[in-house]
Amino acid sequence: MIRPIAIACLLAAWPGPGATATLCAASAVNPNAPPTPIEVSVDPRIELLAVVQCLAGYDQLGNADLAYRREVLERFEPWRSHPAVTLFARMAREGFTRDAPPAMMLRLAEPPALELRAPFSVYVETCAGGRGRLFAFLDSLRDFAAESRFMEFHAAHAVLFRRLVQEAQRTLRSTRVVAPLEDYFGVREHGYHLILSPLLHAGGYAAEVERPPGIVDCYAILGPSRASHGRPRFWGPDALEALLWHEFAHVFVGNLPEACRRGIAADSALFEPLRARMQAQGYARWEVCADEHLVRAVGVRLVARMESPHAAEKALDQQLRLGFTYLPRLLVPLERFERERALFPTLGDFCTDLAKALHSPGAPHIEKP
Repeated sequence: MIRPIAIACLLAAWPGPGATATLCAASAVNPNAPPTPIEVSVDPRIELLAVVQCLAGYDQLGNADLAYRREVLERFEPWRSHPAVTLFARMAREGFTRDAPPAMMLRLAEPPALELRAPFSVYVETCAGGRGRLFAFLDSLRDFAAESRFMEFHAAHAVLFRRLVQEAQRTLRSTRVVAPLEDYFGVREHGYHLILSPLLHAGGYAAEVERPPGIVDCYAILGPSRASHGRPRFWGPDALEALLWHEFAHVFVGNLPEACRRGIAADSALFEPLRARMQAQGYARWEVCADEHLVRAVGVRLVARMESPHAAEKALDQQLRLGFTYLPRLLVPLERFERERALFPTLGDFCTDLAKALHSPGAPHIEKP
């Protein structure tokens, strides 16, 4: 795990009785801009999805010994054969996995209505097997939420959720997340949201929701790192900082100019030496693998800038051991980007140079597993 330094984040006022808190982080893009809030919550939309996934035996949930998980299985056992559960199981087998299901949920209103608040992306519809199947699943979710009285179960755990949010809130005080990312990419996003999902695996997903006019909300959905006495325990400051850099950076990379992303992902032949290792980690296509390389390269450079070159070397070594063998090709031009910000105000302005470096000749560094 990358271990960046911890820098204080300001705490904003508690917003009300729900399990939500807002933290503020100053932006380095415009020092005179107001602090950027990070909203922390346990979101009923994500929890509804997790309940259905749990009943479906979904393999991307966590296996920690949680009292909450046992309560979910006991309370919702009568709905194990509900169409929402059986349809999700079938869709998951056919590719509706990883970040696609939570990305779907974040475009909806709260259960049980689950009204569509933002259009589904082409990516989500494709992963779901088409628009028709996606809306069929949505209809079944509405029925599941209403029939099982899911929101009553969710409300009954308000004390647990509030404590989880407060713990994450305290942890975020010892991190700096938004300012380093916005400074590095040269772009200021609209909103940042950390969603705690007790049933999720030890890691997380990124998602975004666009709102007119061109506003982007960045989401990181994280599972707990472990269980303690039956309760989920989320990440400490160093690990949380690195996780949030990684997940939010996915949104920044996903919003780079389309020509830039096409240039970086142009040479699909680069995937062949990496295919087995990448597919084993869920990165089945070169375009996804290329994005992942860039996100992780930025992460290494943030460690170098905020902690030390030695820590960045350790971070790079860890990524190489995971199979991200093209990282050295990206790190050298990224260092030049950092030195020449007057010429390249945003990372998007530098994409041509990144693409050239990534496609440079020579065998990649291959690290044995």
